[in-house]
Amino acid sequence: MTQTRQHETEISLPARPEEVWRAITDAGSVTAWYAPEARIDARAGGEYFVSWGPGLDGPGTIEVFEPNRHLRIVSELKETVSCEEPGSAAKTEPVAMAIDIYLEPAGGGTSLRLVHSGFPTSADWDNQYNGTKMGWPIMLRSLRYGLAKHPGVAGRQSWLYVTTALPQEEAWSRFAGALGDGAPEHTDAPRELCAAWTEWGDGLVYGAFATRAGVTGVSLHVVLYGDAAGRIGEAAGYWKRKLDQIYGTAAVGAP
Repeated sequence: MTQTRQHETEISLPARPEEVWRAITDAGSVTAWYAPEARIDARAGGEYFVSWGPGLDGPGTIEVFEPNRHLRIVSELKETVSCEEPGSAAKTEPVAMAIDIYLEPAGGGTSLRLVHSGFPTSADWDNQYNGTKMGWPIMLRSLRYGLAKHPGVAGRQSWLYVTTALPQEEAWSRFAGALGDGAPEHTDAPRELCAAWTEWGDGLVYGAFATRAGVTGVSLHVVLYGDAAGRIGEAAGYWKRKLDQIYGTAAVGAP
C-alpha cells in the first residue's frame, strides 16, 4: 500500500456556520476566494469542479455533504501539478485525494479546519504537497476577508504568476511599494502581503512569495466583489502590466 501524508489548516471566521457553508458550496461564492472557475452540484455525489486555467483543473466529487458541519471532496489525480510552477506537470499513477472541511460554531463565528490528504510520500509529489500547504492559508484568509467585508456577496478572482531573479525580500518590498500607503489586511514579510484594492470598486489583492533554486516566484490573487466582479478580466490585464513594471518580466495566468 502506498504511504500517504496530509496537512491541516485552521482558521477562525467572522460568520455563522451556515454563512460559511454557503461560501464553500456555492459556485458564485467559491470563485471569490478559491478558484477563478467553479462548477458545483451541492449534494452528496455531486460534482465539485474548480480550475485556475488550462492544466490546473481540480475535478472532484462530493463524498460527504453535512450542511454547516462537514464537506468532503474526493478526486483522482493522474499527474502532479505545482501550484508554484504553472504549466508544469508530471504523469503518475492515479492517486486518490480528499479535502475535508469541518465547521464548528466558535464565539459567534466559525472555526474552520481543512484537512488535505492522500499525498504520496514520494518526491514526485513534494511540489503538490508543499504548494497546497502554502496555498490553503492564503485562500482561507481571502475567504475570511470576503466574509468580513462583503458577506453574502458573490465575487470573481484571477490568478497571476511571475518569476524574478530578485531576492525574495526585494520582490516582496517592491510589491509592497506598488500597493501604496494603505494598511494591509495581512502581512508576513517576505512571504505574504494582501490589501484591499478599491481602485475599480470593492476588491482585494494578495501576493505570495517563495524562492527555489535562486528563482523567486510571485503568485498574485486579484478579487473583485459585487458589481465590480464583472471587470475581473480588465483587472487581470491591469495587474499583468503592473507586475511587468515591478519585476521587468511578463506574468502568466488566467483572467
